[in-house]
Amino acid sequence: MEPNSPSIFRTDGDEFSSNAITCARFEVLSNSHLSVGESVRVSASFRRAVMAVCSSSGILPSEISGHDGPFPAKGHRHAYFLPEDDDGDGAIDHILVFVRGGLSQRIQESLKRLRYLFPLGIELILQTMGSTSDFAGTNGLIGPSSVWMSATPYLHPWHRKKHGTFGPADQLNKELELMGFLPSIVELSEVKNITVRGRTLTVGDFRRDRSPLKRSAPDRTGSFWRITFSHPVNGPLSLGSGSHFGLGLFRAS
Repeated sequence: MEPNSPSIFRTDGDEFSSNAITCARFEVLSNSHLSVGESVRVSASFRRAVMAVCSSSGILPSEISGHDGPFPAKGHRHAYFLPEDDDGDGAIDHILVFVRGGLSQRIQESLKRLRYLFPLGIELILQTMGSTSDFAGTNGLIGPSSVWMSATPYLHPWHRKKHGTFGPADQLNKELELMGFLPSIVELSEVKNITVRGRTLTVGDFRRDRSPLKRSAPDRTGSFWRITFSHPVNGPLSLGSGSHFGLGLFRAS
């Protein structure tokens, strides 16, 4: 690590209570013409801005960087940056930051200083912070619901096996099972398109990469899905490749 670079720390678990703040929700005050199809671009820009405000204090939390020291963080305990179309008009109007293990006080104070995404001309305001239970019933990304619909394309994270087995449905099932706390899946069905305020959107209407996808990427196209659980679950539910950047995002239906 360079002498003047921000240090990376693992947040000590005792910083959090049983009612840990896991979510921070920003409202987009300007440039509302940004389409949900640009979710991954907005998310990547937002993450860079969050890293900048965190780094300004000389500390870059692993929950934000996605790295544990010099190595990529294991599992999905680092931050999800999830653009949101709350009013269903097809434009991004909020951004939700979600860290499963909780946002430390240091991260909370850094987020309060975030005001602009200069590359995109977006002005932001931190609207509220809280646990997922604080947002339950008021936010489509949190739920709870037993039925969840794709809001952005799901890109399966692993390669198919020989003869085309272990496809997107199998991989969705595996990801959900690995999450552990979810109930049984009653139905998992692919849908060809989604509808936003009367407009039909296909996977082709969405940017699906932060940078040019490698030819060896398991999935360069994506797909939409409806997931039905045996009883209501809380989100956020974001799965597959790019899930921390708004891809594979589901909304309560």
